[in-house]
Amino acid sequence: RVAIRSENGFQLTPVVMPQSIALLERAFAKDPKFALASALLGRAHMYMYFFGADRSDERLKTAKDAADAALRLQPELGPGHFALAFYWYWGFRDYAHASAELELARKTMPQNFDVEEIGAAIVRRQGKWEQALEGLRQAAVYDPRNSSPAFELGQTYAQLRRYAEADKGYARAAELSADPALSQIRRAQNTLVWKGDLEPLRATLSALSPESDAFRASQPALFDLHWLSRDFPGAVKVAEQSDQPIWLFSRGNSVLPREIRLAWAVAAAGDAARAKTIYEKVHAQAQESMRQKPADWDRHMAVAL
Repeated sequence: RVAIRSENGFQLTPVVMPQSIALLERAFAKDPKFALASALLGRAHMYMYFFGADRSDERLKTAKDAADAALRLQPELGPGHFALAFYWYWGFRDYAHASAELELARKTMPQNFDVEEIGAAIVRRQGKWEQALEGLRQAAVYDPRNSSPAFELGQTYAQLRRYAEADKGYARAAELSADPALSQIRRAQNTLVWKGDLEPLRATLSALSPESDAFRASQPALFDLHWLSRDFPGAVKVAEQSDQPIWLFSRGNSVLPREIRLAWAVAAAGDAARAKTIYEKVHAQAQESMRQKPADWDRHMAVAL
């Protein structure tokens, strides 16, 4: 499966998606009539865009070109229409266009958990919570051994502050997943919001191997653990040692410069002069970035912070 789900999208996209893109490009180069490879390539590029690894107009265009190429080869190809649904949903929040493409995809991808799950995600964005929950339950019926619908149920219940039900969703996702670390982290974060207890998050992060992708992907969560523990020097160390310039800032899609959090921690640790230097650097970079892409809300948020 080329496309990682939102369970680990923000964290693992920069780690693994470039590998997927390279392999799909090689496949399509070897067989220029391989429509499915081109469709999956369009979808992979949208992961790079949506999860913040490269939120550029060029990346959007590349994703659209790949999906269009797939549909020129096979106009009824479900995964091609599915890739366009990602393009409209993740690229523009254009839910009408995205839903129309999903309906075209559904014609050749019946009872497909992916189609059902993305449809649920779209209506969730529109505040149609019960419809979203029903769609995710149906996705789980279509692919009962897949961890993603259970995880998204956890996400949805957490947003509704139905923490006990969210806990069950995350636990089920961890049970089904071949790599349960990130489901376990989200479960621990849910417990933190629910009960104010840091220990499950501390235990979950401590169990990760420092050499694993999951550990590398979980640096924002590790920062939060130090921050909430009032261990500000520890938070500074995590932010300094991370090799990812962009971090997730919430359970939404806010992907902002890691150095903003570094500045917070440096200031909290008592070094106001260094924090000011970092803020000034990030502010200048964010202003220039905002001029380049004024419609990207995250760039405005970076300047504001």
